[in-house]
Amino acid sequence: MAVEIHLESLADIPQLGALRGICKKLNIEITAHGSVVRRLYRRLLQGEKEWPDLFQLAPYLSDIDLRHNGTNEQTTTIREAILSEVPYAEFFRWEISSEANSLPFREDEAHLPVIPLNKLTLATRAEIGIQDPFNAIEDLKTGRFRLLDNPFYSRSNLRRSHRDIGFLHAIAFLHVLCDEKSNVSALEHPGWDPCCKLIRQSETDETIISLGESSYLRARVGYRLAALQSVCRSEKQWREIMNESGLKRLIERILFMIPGWNLSPMAIGYSLAWHTNPSWIWSNPHACGCRIGGDLFRIMTNRQEARQEPQSAESAWSSLEKTHKPLKSFFEQPFPPLAETQQVLAASPRFQFRVGKAPSSLGDEHVHIQFPLDETAATNLARYREQELGVVVVLSTDIRELEASEGAPVRSHGLSLALPGACALHQFQLLQDPAIPFVQIRVNFGRVLEVFPELIKKAELGSIASLDFQTFIVADLHTHE
Repeated sequence: MAVEIHLESLADIPQLGALRGICKKLNIEITAHGSVVRRLYRRLLQGEKEWPDLFQLAPYLSDIDLRHNGTNEQTTTIREAILSEVPYAEFFRWEISSEANSLPFREDEAHLPVIPLNKLTLATRAEIGIQDPFNAIEDLKTGRFRLLDNPFYSRSNLRRSHRDIGFLHAIAFLHVLCDEKSNVSALEHPGWDPCCKLIRQSETDETIISLGESSYLRARVGYRLAALQSVCRSEKQWREIMNESGLKRLIERILFMIPGWNLSPMAIGYSLAWHTNPSWIWSNPHACGCRIGGDLFRIMTNRQEARQEPQSAESAWSSLEKTHKPLKSFFEQPFPPLAETQQVLAASPRFQFRVGKAPSSLGDEHVHIQFPLDETAATNLARYREQELGVVVVLSTDIRELEASEGAPVRSHGLSLALPGACALHQFQLLQDPAIPFVQIRVNFGRVLEVFPELIKKAELGSIASLDFQTFIVADLHTHE
């Protein structure tokens, strides 16, 4: 079915049709903003003949940002309605806020730099369509993107309270350049000079003080850098945006002035290689989780696992019952066999995770996982469409049993769960070596990572020595018969 460029309502998107009934029932209006609307606008301008689905509009490390004109108390009700009525809603991370709650941030926008492509909005109110206050349609048509400097940024309340910093907007602009896959060199975009200016202006002691004072701001920088890395597809592009913009130099200064800061929520041992050696980045696994508090994130760095070669998926799966003792306290079949028609296509390394409650998870805790693939796994995954792939997660805990004597070895216990997960296969093109195939997975753990350690404690099996998980990508063989 052909689509028109001008939508009348957010609810016109087939997968979001349920929003019309939700808004009517709760007497509210919902407005989408940010990257989801940008990707939708771009696809419509390209003349695509089918409606894009949410998996295309909100890929890896992307949220669906919504605000509503109801009360703050209605936000939870709206979230629950979306999760129960929107198809496949549990596969996505929904950032929902009321207009009243977001008012301080929106009022401060008058002092912030502007990326026109990120200011597009689309509401459920009919006959409004996509709102484009900064004429971003011209950016999409020409493939040349803008970043508008703001001379009043020094007056920003967010900046003064250590909740915003200039080079965050530069990273957001670089993210747009990579995500939109423009054929224009980064240096030729109208927003390039303002981007470099923001980075240069951030090379100050004030930046170091702001980052040192605010764990929230450090987390924002880390997530922005992780998101930037996730959409870059070539070493040439990575070196250009890091080196030519001055971002590499700024990161080096920050790392020197704040030693020990991991700089990213990704569970991998970062060093200066993070921005100087692209081959190292894309040849190692990553897992990005929520912030537990301060500078602690759910996913822990596991240097030993991170350095392992990609493991055969089938051998990793078949070894589970040999290396783990089933947690029969919770499930009769902790490692249920796959159906005869199912095949394990790829397996991630094991990632350790921390005990604790995520303050912002709101019942749905998403973990983003990226890891390189060997030739066999990449070939197998390429045979399937993304919607044909499923995710099974194996939770493991090393327990020192209560009856064991001191110094006795711990035993691995585990169970497997099928969880909502979206998978996407990509390649990173190196300058000289062959391209690196890798997969990106977004898994909704719900409250599993929070509750699992508590269940272990209540079962009184012993003291927990470690906690980790491993993801497996599975598919139905009959799909291609």
